Amino acid sequence: MERDINRQIGILRILSEENIWFTILELEQKLGCSSKTIRKDISIINDVLSPNSSICSIKGQGVRLFLAPDQSIAEVISKFFKRSLTFLTFQQLLEQNFSTVSSLADKLYIPLSSMNKVLSRVEAHIEKFGLSLAKRPLRIVGNEVQILVMFSDLYLEAFVGEEWPFTEYKKEVFERYLSYIEEKLNITLFISDRRRLIFFMAIFLKRKEQGYSFKLDKEMIDCNVASLYYVKIFKNSENISFEEEILQTVEEKVLFIIALKIARYKMNNHEKSKQEELMHYKEGKIHSYLPIVHFIQLLEQEVGVKLKDNDEFIYGMIDYCRRLFYKLRFMPYLKRPNRSTTNYIKEKYNSTFCLVEKAFNQWGETLYINPIPEEEIAKVTMRIIAKQVENHIEHKRALLITDEGSSWKSYMKSVLIRKFGKKLKIEDEVYGADLEESVQLMDIDFVVTTVPLHIESKPLICVSTILQERDLKEIEAVLH
Repeated sequence: MERDINRQIGILRILSEENIWFTILELEQKLGCSSKTIRKDISIINDVLSPNSSICSIKGQGVRLFLAPDQSIAEVISKFFKRSLTFLTFQQLLEQNFSTVSSLADKLYIPLSSMNKVLSRVEAHIEKFGLSLAKRPLRIVGNEVQILVMFSDLYLEAFVGEEWPFTEYKKEVFERYLSYIEEKLNITLFISDRRRLIFFMAIFLKRKEQGYSFKLDKEMIDCNVASLYYVKIFKNSENISFEEEILQTVEEKVLFIIALKIARYKMNNHEKSKQEELMHYKEGKIHSYLPIVHFIQLLEQEVGVKLKDNDEFIYGMIDYCRRLFYKLRFMPYLKRPNRSTTNYIKEKYNSTFCLVEKAFNQWGETLYINPIPEEEIAKVTMRIIAKQVENHIEHKRALLITDEGSSWKSYMKSVLIRKFGKKLKIEDEVYGADLEESVQLMDIDFVVTTVPLHIESKPLICVSTILQERDLKEIEAVLH
């Protein structure tokens, strides 16, 4: 992104880290710019913030960020992200090809020299996905599935909450389609994963209408066509009015099945499914469970934490390993940049991370799925850290919502439990398309979320993905 946008986002991140006053000098040192520039940036940020949020400045104390309870830092940052020339360029490249760089510069109303700088940033980003920028016409080239994933990630970062950027399509069509899928498979998707699938399908449809296509290898197609998911959705079902508008070919349907399998969802007969899984795991008669048994043994051996008798940990690992194997076996080309949460866990719990990495690599070698991405190592590290915190009976109940995945959610729970102990019980499962209705029916006192939500039935606390002191103080205020 541009230097000024990066700097403004940097100010927001620093001020959101702790619920304290920062001096202008401290911000100067952290950001490497003048006090005049920082004051100008703060003025710009205040213009973007909602009426009940502001960066307050008091002489002798410094500056401090005050966010409205219903506004998250992710929502604020997304507004700046959308304004950046880098993202606006990606938007234009998704909409159409441009014959020359000059024509794109004209479209964005910027000089050619500035356009070339922006394109350098675009190239640096897409290289992380194994893609490149071709010219005449100007377009992103490479593996089409990678392109779909890359654009999905960008748009999910830029558009949060209920924002819908694909105005040529009715969001309700995709919502109804996923509801149909959920009914056929007797599952309920996690809210954030449902949204990711909707964005993925919209971008796929847009690229398809522009003439782009993709190829999957025969092994991947054959494996999925024979799967229970494919049979239930596409073979043993009546036609639905909008199905052909989205998925027409076998390859398109297989791509959707892959995306669905990687998504997180709840089996509607959860307890029965859990008990059956644990029974088969412990009996050791079904071959597919044996690699998971081996992995947990390796983790115990390397990390020195007893895990094999913890049913919750085992069940979580069964679900995780099944999805992980599929991702690494069939989609090795999805080389995503590290998330901030991955880097955070690697740095904060480096010794545990390294031990998990050693066990992971040993396990991966036996299944021919090396190398293991650091993001996956961090996920298992988070699960182990979370299991080191004992769960007690608490006084107030909170629903925790985050789109960072179940491993990070477990870690966030452990942080909150360490901080508040018996004062707080955390629920972390909410499903369905109607979030407001689902929350209203839950036995909870308030909601803690890292994503922007509009919920009126329960008190809402928006927190940072990496919990900060200011977040903990807000939760503590509710508990008291």
